[in-house]
Amino acid sequence: MLKKVKNLISNMGWRYIAFRIKYEIQLRYGILKNRFPVNPAKKVYFTLEQWKTGGGAFFFNSREELNFPKIQSPELAKQFADFRQGKMLFFNSIGFNIGCDYDWVTNPDSGYRYDTSKHWTEIPDYSKQAGDIKFVWEKSRFSFLYDIIRYDYHFDTDCSKIVFDEIISWIESNPVNNGPNYRCSQEISLRVLNWTFALYYYKNSPALTPEIFDSIQYAIYWQVHHVYHNINFSRIAVRNNHAIAETLTLYLAGLIYPFVPDFENWGEKGKNWFQEEIAYQVYPDGTFLQFSMNYHRVVVQLLTWGIQLAKLNDENFDSVVYERAEHSLKFLRVCMDDTSGWLPNYGANDGALFFKLNNSHFRDYRDQLNALANVMGIDPLTGTVTEDNYWYGGVQKRSKVIDIKANTYTFKTGGYYVIRDAGTVTFIRCGNHKDRPSQADNLHVDIWYKGRNLLIDGGSYKYNTDEKTLLYFMGTQSHNTVMIDGKDQMLKGPRFIWYDWTQYVEASFEENEDEFLFKGTISAFTYINKNIKHTRTIIKKKNLPHWQIKDELTNLTSDNTCSQLWHLFDNEYENMQITAQDIEGNNIAATKSIAAHSPLYAQQQQVTQLEFIFTRQPIITTIKCIN
Repeated sequence: MLKKVKNLISNMGWRYIAFRIKYEIQLRYGILKNRFPVNPAKKVYFTLEQWKTGGGAFFFNSREELNFPKIQSPELAKQFADFRQGKMLFFNSIGFNIGCDYDWVTNPDSGYRYDTSKHWTEIPDYSKQAGDIKFVWEKSRFSFLYDIIRYDYHFDTDCSKIVFDEIISWIESNPVNNGPNYRCSQEISLRVLNWTFALYYYKNSPALTPEIFDSIQYAIYWQVHHVYHNINFSRIAVRNNHAIAETLTLYLAGLIYPFVPDFENWGEKGKNWFQEEIAYQVYPDGTFLQFSMNYHRVVVQLLTWGIQLAKLNDENFDSVVYERAEHSLKFLRVCMDDTSGWLPNYGANDGALFFKLNNSHFRDYRDQLNALANVMGIDPLTGTVTEDNYWYGGVQKRSKVIDIKANTYTFKTGGYYVIRDAGTVTFIRCGNHKDRPSQADNLHVDIWYKGRNLLIDGGSYKYNTDEKTLLYFMGTQSHNTVMIDGKDQMLKGPRFIWYDWTQYVEASFEENEDEFLFKGTISAFTYINKNIKHTRTIIKKKNLPHWQIKDELTNLTSDNTCSQLWHLFDNEYENMQITAQDIEGNNIAATKSIAAHSPLYAQQQQVTQLEFIFTRQPIITTIKCIN
């Protein structure tokens, strides 16, 4: 236990430890609860007329000024019809029929109903009885409003009453600072942003009466109040996309509702904090501290809001914000499969897509990358203009182009190495961890070929499920790398904690006339033996979907058994030729089994796992796509 405590302090730092101790004391003795009053007195902080005449500039002034092509797509029509029947897609993944009179606090997955008389500090994040709290947060995030607003625009159907009925229903069902929907400041932040989008769109609607607006402005004030007074939890204890969303919301509240004195003060601080978070969380090479493709896209969307709204209001951020945004575009574009627009299902993925302004598949990143590139005047080479561009203020002049003509790319700070060649993308993780990893997946390799994900990442499934399932998806077993004695690269702690983080030792690319060669070494399994190193060498044949991968682990004992794991979709198994040999050329038999894969949050499907068990080092595996 003492060793784990020392390891946790070493990994997370004393600032984190001191804050968590203080926070838990304040939580236990009700000090934190007293900072967040329940049902404060009704007050008009700003009027409808005050906002209409003095509110900050938005992406558009109202729906009346929008004028871009209207496309009455069957997909959008179905989404709207489903919503009207009480059906919703959760996490861009699974559908639920929650009914037309949903109470906002019942988990549709577990059936558990939260008690809204309880203060948010008394609501647990994780409960076996309640199930995954994210199922309650999903509708309350109000991202579903974009389907309704887009339907309103494209089908020329006034949906203002529907939208405001939903917002007022939420306000009446969720007392300020009580219940599960005040538990997470990021969810609160997104709700404020999404309501704001709806307010501007329906600014001139007769449905937006002074009475309705008074209720909304009161709720907005106290939600922003909550975010501000709990901001250090995200900035110190969490330090991920939550902090970026929350600090941005504080800044935008001051920008859009400038007549509220508190918002002006909180907005100034929010802007400074947002700049600090971008500078810290987005590494100089454009990679992101959460080691997650989808959470990186979350940051891309938040940057789109921040950069465009600052510009429209004649403000600027520090140069580092624009630099990290541009480098993020480059990194994600390099990792993208050109045919599908998809990226590896790498890292934690909870189905988050806060501002969906198109009909594209959730895994298609082109619309969101294009939107950020557009507001920055960059051509990301992702295809034609998308609908997102129009919602964010129209198509901008583009003076820069993201260059993806090279074959090999090194993102050393984040620890990613990519080979792009003849329709293939070879994505390799070989990284250091100064920030906490979420999955034990170092030296994982993802392989794509002309829109097909040949070797796949296991995904995330759920953040609140049984321990065995959590360990599988977060652990080494669901990744294309090596295990020792069936153990993970790092020692698992509670929830999202890992001990004995893997670390980069060295990595490099070489190239000759016929091949690209990657060689990377990590320190791993140090809780078994602190001197164990894993070296992976990948040779990619030029212009062919052929790879040779050599794994060698050093400082093992004669009792250690290693397993090299590969995961692929069942329909790709017949199209692939995967064989392994030892150093003397002796064949190593593969054990074929059924494994789990989570393509989207809360979904599981069966895939094929190939396991090569070896005791002699190294193992050399040949991988070919034959169809």
